[in-house]
Amino acid sequence: MIRNSFIFLEQIREKKERVIWRQGIHHWQDFLKAETIKGISKGKKYYYDRRLHEARQALADDNSSFFVGKLPSKEMWRIYDSFRDDCCFLDIEIDSYGRITVVGISNYYTTNTFVKGVNLEKKIDRKRTVKI
Repeated sequence: MIRNSFIFLEQIREKKERVIWRQGIHHWQDFLKAETIKGISKGKKYYYDRRLHEARQALADDNSSFFVGKLPSKEMWRIYDSFRDDCCFLDIEIDSYGRITVVGISNYYTTNTFVKGVNLEKKIDRKRTVKI
């Protein structure tokens, strides 16, 4: 999905991204091939072209951190397919007093659950570094 996304480019938000898609530009390659794009100046188009080349290189280099600071947090799911080995999902459940009762940590391969009174008090040791 990330190759179909433009929302990580500066000043492109959901509405503008939809406008780009409605012009038949659904992939980075479509954007790069287009001479002009309605609503984007020639200078800005050139700038975005360079950013898309950088994004392609980041994918080739398996560099998930390139996208992390650029994507809105609610849109991070867009990089999951490309970087699933770098991802971790964290779920924390609390009681009505705000005390942690359950912690779930999941990646593409395994899920670990830590429950208060069972194993939550043990050190949660993640052997591999998670980037996302």
